Amino acid sequence: MLPTPFTADLEIDSTRLGEFIGRLADARCDAIVLTGGLAEISALNDREIAGIWRLAVDETPDGIQLIAGIQGDEARATQLASAAADAGVATVLLFPDFARADDEQALNYLRSVVSKTGISAYVDHGATRWTDEVLERAQAEGLLQGVKFSSPDLRVWNQLRTRPNLDLHWLCGAGDDLAPAFHLYGAHGFTSSLVNVAPNVVGRLAQLLESRRFLEAGAITSQIVQPLARIRRLEPGYDVTVIKTAMELLGYGKAFCRAWPPLNPGVRSQVESAVQILEVGLDLGVAIDREVSR
Repeated sequence: MLPTPFTADLEIDSTRLGEFIGRLADARCDAIVLTGGLAEISALNDREIAGIWRLAVDETPDGIQLIAGIQGDEARATQLASAAADAGVATVLLFPDFARADDEQALNYLRSVVSKTGISAYVDHGATRWTDEVLERAQAEGLLQGVKFSSPDLRVWNQLRTRPNLDLHWLCGAGDDLAPAFHLYGAHGFTSSLVNVAPNVVGRLAQLLESRRFLEAGAITSQIVQPLARIRRLEPGYDVTVIKTAMELLGYGKAFCRAWPPLNPGVRSQVESAVQILEVGLDLGVAIDREVSR
């Protein structure tokens, strides 16, 4: 998940944006999600969003999938999906403006976005709750590639994930620290905010999950990842400001945000402590791995 860097005047910092993309590419991410929740998408206008997509297409090496986050009603989502396709982004992650639509409304939304633009789509299951019936019908019509599950509720996840007729790509989007639990219940991958701060730790975590070494992965998340994750859940908006502040502390530029105020000194101090844990995270992760494997 890519954050949007801003200047002191709260304009998009294109130079740093290119640097952020380069760091994620160096971390060997399978995909980069642009203009998602971490990007403060609600504070970006359509022109800025399309500009981010065009820059990302120019800056991203071959072999890394780009996914464009799109928020809004059917008309706006369709227009933006068309702009994403024109920019060269082949996949979108949809954040609809409805929380729980009836089946036909939800399907018409997907039909408009996908069928009219020819783009591939994931949906975010968080603020919007997608029923298993809608997902099955959307899959049958070729409207859906996968689901990013942003809720921490494993019971709902398991209900959807175990539906025999749903052959989709399932991503844990509930936080890096919850990735082991969701992989234990069938996730194919996870979206990561932490990769912007500690790509070595996230890379190690991904390796362990891919090899189904859940106990070692859980040890790394509990001791290395959760200190920062706990702070991000304290208040609305902390999911963005905590990551940006951690990046600032590591030398990646000032943590300017459009949508949220800066952290107060007490919380910033907590972030500093969590970052210190992350800075030695890879070595600690390997040590934990060896200890648990005995």
